Amino acid sequence: NTSHELRTPLNGIIGISESLLDGAAGPLTGGVRANVELIVSSGKRLSSLINDILDYSKLRNRDIEIVKKSVDMRPLVSVVMTVIRATMPDSDVALHNDIPNDFPPVLGDETRLQQIMYNLIGNAFKFTRKGSVRVSASLKGDRVEIAVRDTGIGIPAGKLNDIFTSFEQVDGSISREYAGTGLGLSITKKLVELHGGMITVESEEGA
Repeated sequence: NTSHELRTPLNGIIGISESLLDGAAGPLTGGVRANVELIVSSGKRLSSLINDILDYSKLRNRDIEIVKKSVDMRPLVSVVMTVIRATMPDSDVALHNDIPNDFPPVLGDETRLQQIMYNLIGNAFKFTRKGSVRVSASLKGDRVEIAVRDTGIGIPAGKLNDIFTSFEQVDGSISREYAGTGLGLSITKKLVELHGGMITVESEEGA
């Protein structure tokens, strides 16, 4: 209930700020524009955290319904990468969509598949200081395997099972540096499983 109550004024803040950027109150000077853009990005960040909490609650109560249809993964991943790039435009990390143009569509809930990819690619991008994040896809019988690979900081072997646990992050100092609720991967795992799939991780610390 609290999360829903927070949403209405927050959406108002984001909407009014975006209308100012669009010139509703006249042209903005450089400094003012930068500050209003910061309000919008901070508001959207807070909105995504609220959505995580709402999704976590729905998943715990088995309230999320998966509506499956034919989904083309290559353009979906391209859209996700464009949005993620916009959140950190100064990053030197390259984003590569290696899913072939003629890759067959998958059967899934488009909104939830986009959420899954946003969490996985966003997580990889956030924890990678240099190098790249690559997304590829391959056919495994009547299934599809989507792989997200990065050249980031990696995960210690003893912590691999913890990353899909609610409210867990690998390291306290890392979580303070990168921020987040620790819900993203837990929600992602549950959404993948609701599709009848599974999620696995392989990592090497520092690689």
